[in-house]
Amino acid sequence: MLTEEELIQIRRHLHQIPELALQEFDTHQYLVETVAGFNQAFLEVRTFKELPTALMVLVHGQNPQRTIGYRTDIDALPVEEQTGLPYSSTHPGIMHACGHDIHMTVALGVLNYFSEHQPQDNILFFFQPAEESENGGKRAYELGLFSGKCERVGLRGFVRVRICDEKQSAEGWGRCVREPRKLILTSMVRAVTRRILKMLMIQSLRQHH
Repeated sequence: MLTEEELIQIRRHLHQIPELALQEFDTHQYLVETVAGFNQAFLEVRTFKELPTALMVLVHGQNPQRTIGYRTDIDALPVEEQTGLPYSSTHPGIMHACGHDIHMTVALGVLNYFSEHQPQDNILFFFQPAEESENGGKRAYELGLFSGKCERVGLRGFVRVRICDEKQSAEGWGRCVREPRKLILTSMVRAVTRRILKMLMIQSLRQHH
């Protein structure tokens, strides 16, 4: 499993390379390279020509009865960073001012954990471009990148489970239906997410004292 220091370095690197919606090419490449360093035994990685900065990683479960989707956003904002941090944005006029660098880091940490501890059910990680503008989620939906049936877990300021009822056509990757029941695996994903987020928050607090 990624160490606390490795997670911190991932977050700082991502913070230094913010990119605007649909322009997240450096970010996408870094994500692909990072995932390539994980145990690949249970992983299936997908990229898409139609949405080139999107990334999906499916963790195959031992005895899958369902698929849980974990979504994170990857784009940044047109903001000039003035924090003075040693790992400030290296892209003038662009900053991860909305926390997507942290969202990606937590998602990578959770993905890394389950790459080494195969879950019972499938988990689908979606690194979504263009959340701040340009409708990246809608583009992915309209391109038919999802299908099947899934529960979605999202991170946006805090950990939450979102159940969706979208119906989509492509086979195998996540048509969602409303299924309001608690699942052990969902709890596991949330627990691992909270653990990684807590490590990053503690480090952030140490920085400011």
